[in-house]
Amino acid sequence: MELQNTVKEALNALYHHPDDAVRMQADRWLQDFQCTIDAWQESISYCFCYSFVLYCGVLLMRNKELLW
Repeated sequence: MELQNTVKEALNALYHHPDDAVRMQADRWLQDFQCTIDAWQESISYCFCYSFVLYCGVLLMRNKELLW
């Protein structure tokens, strides 16, 4: 659960933090995390977590709105 919260915090920082340095740090952490064994297990657990799927969907729609 702690790792899941860390991933959520990093994603939130990546997409919403006003400081570029914080966003870059979050991006680097997420990229490093993707190379770990834990990343696969966490990604599977997110598929079964409705609130996280909803959160990602909202982020996707918001980012599309900002780009269009």
